[in-house]
Amino acid sequence: MQRFRFNHLATEERMVARRVYFGVLALYCSATLILGAALKLSAPTSGNAMPAGHWGGLFSAVAAERPDLAACAARDLKVLTALGEHGEAQDVPGDIIAAAFFSLVKARAACAAENFTEALAIYDGISLVPGRSAKK
Repeated sequence: MQRFRFNHLATEERMVARRVYFGVLALYCSATLILGAALKLSAPTSGNAMPAGHWGGLFSAVAAERPDLAACAARDLKVLTALGEHGEAQDVPGDIIAAAFFSLVKARAACAAENFTEALAIYDGISLVPGRSAKK
């Protein structure tokens, strides 16, 4: 590692360089402490030991199979695709598309809150039946 020499700088400039150097050092130390705390808090607290190399609770939610969440995602994709198709074709009035979009947002919020039965009911209640033409 190459060392930086600041002998050619004025005293005030050396002080600024030193403050920047120690500021970056403090930033790296803080980031290391925060990462260590996050890993410590995500470690399992019960006697269920995780295999070595497994990151514990930090990534277990991502890796775990969630059939209810998968059902929400599948319905969301179906409704979102239908919204896009009907919006592009303009065969459904805009107020119906808007209401369907806001229902989609409510269903997403219910899925995020893990109210899967409510969310799936909202998804099933969204209907985009082509009616009178929205084109004028």
